[in-house]
Amino acid sequence: MLGSSEILGLTNHNIRPRQIALYNSRRKQQITALVIDEPIVRSILTVHFICIVSSNQVHLYTHSREAIRPIGKYATATNLCGICELGDKTCVFPARSPGQIHVIRLGDTHEGQRDVISQTIIPAHNDPLRALCLTQDEEIVCSASTKGTLIRMHSTTNSARLGELRRGVNPAEVYSLAASPSGGQLAVTSNTNTLHVFNLPTSHLQQRVAPPPSSPRALSASPRADQQSVQSSPSPVSASPPTDSGSYLNWQKWGSLAKMPFAPRVLTDVYSFAHVAFDPGQDEFPGVDRTKGLVGWVDDETIVVLSAGKDARYERFELKLDDNEPATLRRVGWSRYMRPN
Repeated sequence: MLGSSEILGLTNHNIRPRQIALYNSRRKQQITALVIDEPIVRSILTVHFICIVSSNQVHLYTHSREAIRPIGKYATATNLCGICELGDKTCVFPARSPGQIHVIRLGDTHEGQRDVISQTIIPAHNDPLRALCLTQDEEIVCSASTKGTLIRMHSTTNSARLGELRRGVNPAEVYSLAASPSGGQLAVTSNTNTLHVFNLPTSHLQQRVAPPPSSPRALSASPRADQQSVQSSPSPVSASPPTDSGSYLNWQKWGSLAKMPFAPRVLTDVYSFAHVAFDPGQDEFPGVDRTKGLVGWVDDETIVVLSAGKDARYERFELKLDDNEPATLRRVGWSRYMRPN
């Protein structure tokens, strides 16, 4: 759905001809549609753009209430997970070579049409990409590879590497990445069933500020008949050690060992300052590995993780940041969003 408007983007994945249609739910009529030759893995709709992802291509369009106009078609590495992020001015997805990120900057041209302003390729990883996300200002792209040990941050404007974060030492499948609304933190989920939270090493966030008041958007919508109301389910609290302002940004898991001369990278790398376990759901349906463990932010203090498969549910986590106390991350509730068979 396009924000909170009445415009819906509808995609038929397995019926020929495969197409995406813009539908006005208030008027109950189709606005326009386009046909795609390849199987559709994912589609993203924003106010001005549509991105359709197939297994080896990305189709980019601009749209209005009357028509859809193609911008370009871009080849990618094999992309069965539909890895792509689309914002108001930036689109990022796997480039043709594994481990590289294709960055497209979008905007208004001299002719007044929305189109591609610039394109760059970022060599981010040696292994194929597994997850991408953009910060809210779309100035930073975060990425993880299929190896899953490191998350790297690059500038979308000049492709410079801004830093890297270590999720862990052993390889893992990263499910999802999401930056907080303020752009100060990054949430990461993986098949270790752990939610990690890092600080993003951006120049304008070197001084950590107190979280803003809770957003009016809440997860307290009335549950349907097939849902279970949000249940309180406290989980063990994960906390980072008390530190002075700014050191959360570069928190060293191994303490003084990281300061030893010639210490290996596994000791000097930046780790998450808080983490907690989550329920990934049961693998009862084909392809659930591509969609479970999806993470998102309601506000700078609330994180939601969606599970998949049988008995699918969402879990809500609360992040507390205080200048005088350790940061804490704990589960505060959960709810089913699908009726078990």
